[in-house]
Amino acid sequence: MAKQYSDSSSLGIVEEGQFLPDIEKVVFGLRQEQISDLVETDNGIFIFKLKGEIPAQVAELKEVKSQIYDLLYRKKFQERFERWLGKLQQKAYVEIKP
Repeated sequence: MAKQYSDSSSLGIVEEGQFLPDIEKVVFGLRQEQISDLVETDNGIFIFKLKGEIPAQVAELKEVKSQIYDLLYRKKFQERFERWLGKLQQKAYVEIKP
């Protein structure tokens, strides 16, 4: 039955914080080649299998410095853009006529 209804999707490499806590508890609690029990969510019923693990690594600052800068720049840009957009919305006058 599982094969009949499964889409056999591979999630690829996943990191903590990508799923709901209940799913993460199951996924990150698996051992290599272990298959999970059924996991029911609002989006359906899932079964997970851990095919392998990639150990976490600590990167040198010089290797990730530009990525950190880009991330912080985009975050600050988004904050300022939303603030600017909010000010425009406060100033705007919209009249809807029937």
